[in-house]
Formats: sequence, C-alpha cells, structure tokens
Amino acid sequence: MKNKTTNIPILILVLISGAFIGIKVKDYLEEKVTNAQEYKFNEVLNYTSKYYFEEVDPKSLVETAIEGMLDKLDPHSTYISTEEEKLSQESFHGEFEGIGVEFQVIKDTITVVSPISGGPSYKIGILPGDKIIKIEGKSCIGFSNKNVINSLRGEKGTEVNITIYRPNNNKVYDFVIIRDKIPLLSVDASLIYKDSIGYISLSKFSETTTEELIHNLNELKSEGMKKIVLDLRNNPGGLLSQAI
Repeated sequence: MKNKTTNIPILILVLISGAFIGIKVKDYLEEKVTNAQEYKFNEVLNYTSKYYFEEVDPKSLVETAIEGMLDKLDPHSTYISTEEEKLSQESFHGEFEGIGVEFQVIKDTITVVSPISGGPSYKIGILPGDKIIKIEGKSCIGFSNKNVINSLRGEKGTEVNITIYRPNNNKVYDFVIIRDKIPLLSVDASLIYKDSIGYISLSKFSETTTEELIHNLNELKSEGMKKIVLDLRNNPGGLLSQAI
C-alpha cells in the first residue's frame, strides 16, 4: 500500500513534465519554421537589392511583398500603406475636392462602394457596384488605390471623363464629371413624418457623426418625435468608434 501511494505523485509529475516539454517542443518547432521563412524572405530581399541589373527601392519591394502576402488570404484582408491611410482618412477628418465616391479595387478593377451623397458622382447617377474601367479614355484596370486617387481627385470645377461598366444591366456608360468640394456631413436628411415618426439618413461614419446625430435627434424630439427610422442604405462604413 505504501508503494502505490508514493507512486501517484510521481506519475502526476511525469505527466505534467511531459505536457510541459511537449508544449515547449511545439513552440520551438513553430519558432524555427517562422525564423526559417523570415530568413528566406531576407535573403531574397538582399539578393534582389544587391544583384538585380537595375537599382531597386528596398522599401517598395517590401511593400509589394506584403501586399502579395495578404492577397493570398481572404478578400477582406488587405494592406494599407501609411500614405494610402492618410489619403483615406481625409474623407473622414477633413475636406477634399474630387468626384465623390467611396471605392475599392477588387480583382484589379475600381469598384464603386457608394457615391458620396450630394457629391458630383451621386448627382449624375453613379451607382454602388459600378466598375470604373477607363479614366480619360485610357484603361484603369490594375490601378492601385494611389493611382485612383491621383486620377480622380482634382480642383473644384475641373472635368474628368470616366467609363463605367454596370454589372446589373451589362452596359457601359461614359460620364463627364465636374469635380467639386465633397460634402463630409454624415446626416443627409432629417425630418418628421406624420407628426411623430422621425427619419434620419446617415451616409457615412465620419469624425462628426455622433455630434451630428445627437443634434438632429434632439431637434426631431423637440418636434414631437416618438419613433425613429435610421436609414443606412448606401452607407459604406467609416470610423468604428463613431459607428459604435
């Protein structure tokens, strides 16, 4: 009986030690594989920088490699460079001039997520889902986000010619868009229906969304609002903090 009792703690200790060693071995192997891949990447980068027949920009190579890496994941995983992020944030924090569309490059094609309500594209009939295939008569297939912004933004009053393909009717349209200052207000419309039903159309989640929404809700409440319809159609999203 004495021997059996003293063997139990030893057995538990052996099991715990085995599990601990197993975890450590697993971590070591995973780290080794990761280090090997990092070494491979660095080697390719060094060889390319040193021995390519033309001078290359290592920073540009790394940016392209990261984009390619994430391109192999799901369609919603993407890499946004610092420069592109600054340009993107302008539509939520500042004022800019252009044609007024929220867009995403999907499979090398500029796809309109939503025309900004009240902007030039919205006024002439650009629709969500439209695909921009030409800018100034030249193909824009394969454009990066930076290329798109540089081509479509410009001073108020200047023209840009675009050709769009509309998948829902399989037709191609040509548009001449006059650039303008893009309205950045989130609330497009705020009104009372039948004396008690409030209606607010929210076009985006920008830096001022909460402030605008509270202001309009208070006004509608003072007019007798008892119910509210919040219209989020064609809202492409925006700042998460404001959406919350």
